[in-house]
Amino acid sequence: MSHSSPQNQSAKKKIVHVGNYNPYEEDGGIEVVTKNVCHGLCAFGYDIVLLCYSLHPTSTIQTDGYRIISLYCPFKIFELPIPSLKSIKCLMAEIKKADIIHIHYPNPLSTLIASFVAKKYNKLNVVSIHTHIGIDNSSENRGMFYKPFAYINNRFFLRYALKNASKLITPSPAFLLNSKYTSKFENKSMTIANGVDINRFNPLIDKQSIRDRLGIDGKMILFLGSLNSSHKGKGLPVLLSAFQIILEQINNVKLVVVGDGDMKQEYMDYVINIGMSGNVAFTGRVLDDELPNYYAAADVFVLPSIWYESFGIVLIEAMACGTPVVGSNVGGIPYVIGNASYLFQPEDEETLANILLDLLTDDYLAAEVGIKCRERVESKFSWVHACTKMNGLYEQLFKEVGVGDQDCRKI
Repeated sequence: MSHSSPQNQSAKKKIVHVGNYNPYEEDGGIEVVTKNVCHGLCAFGYDIVLLCYSLHPTSTIQTDGYRIISLYCPFKIFELPIPSLKSIKCLMAEIKKADIIHIHYPNPLSTLIASFVAKKYNKLNVVSIHTHIGIDNSSENRGMFYKPFAYINNRFFLRYALKNASKLITPSPAFLLNSKYTSKFENKSMTIANGVDINRFNPLIDKQSIRDRLGIDGKMILFLGSLNSSHKGKGLPVLLSAFQIILEQINNVKLVVVGDGDMKQEYMDYVINIGMSGNVAFTGRVLDDELPNYYAAADVFVLPSIWYESFGIVLIEAMACGTPVVGSNVGGIPYVIGNASYLFQPEDEETLANILLDLLTDDYLAAEVGIKCRERVESKFSWVHACTKMNGLYEQLFKEVGVGDQDCRKI
């Protein structure tokens, strides 16, 4: 099979990333990854284009050295974009001009289209698998049609994409093994962990402004995540139950819940009904520029997921700020936290409460854990590390098909 190559070796090689939603409109994990990866790869001299979706009319944005082509999608199914015919044509046209297509899954229809076009035009094709679809109990919260949808996607769309991919990227080791649909492709996968901007997220960030705004003069526990029904697997009810136990021991503590969604009011009503409203603050979505301040202001950050997290970017954002983190022992969370901080079994609110009490009542322990968290992020989870490794993969693929060395500047 002969792959397409640039018309001349001095031209920049074009890498087209096929993402989910526009990262300047949505702040989900995949959006955070695609935004930072595209920005970081510009340092290696590539012509980077990010194709992503928007509920607004189509537009092209030049930002941070790369282009975002925002494709219109008229509606969503299970929080996944369904593109218009015009968007599909634009997607195909951009892929035809690429040297490498880099698909960020899950986005079933775009994954299928991009994989088909890549195969038809003999393009190098990389697939990053950020999550699995429909392999845990989260499907119970998404309606009766979710399981059939997930089966069709996994059995046909995803299998086709993985079979034809030049290389697969997963954010944590052994992630593919959690699904029978992906485990058979582990031999052509590699781990490239997600990253964080360790300069933007750091322990010296102002902590007091957020605490003053929220009226916090004691301890602060932070949860950050989507509050819609399709993300119930993030485990906020587990944390609320653990927080009830904590309040029986100490009272000068507040749980801050950052995020929005169709279940926000339900969670707020529950908090009121059990008498915790004075100790729980629901902020809604916060500005991206303020996120580091929230992480830094917290005494501990919790990711109590009950579903299979592939990684958990919120963890490394908090860790980079020197904030102790606690996560459930599932998916990629143990890989992220390592020996720096604490894990608990999913849905074990009593153990979670005990861990949080230890960190909230022992300032020396909390400071020691916070230092370890920062050190782990610096050594393993910066975007520089991630993009350097990704560039190495691109160069390897170009070499395998006989394309000349990329004329690029190393970070």
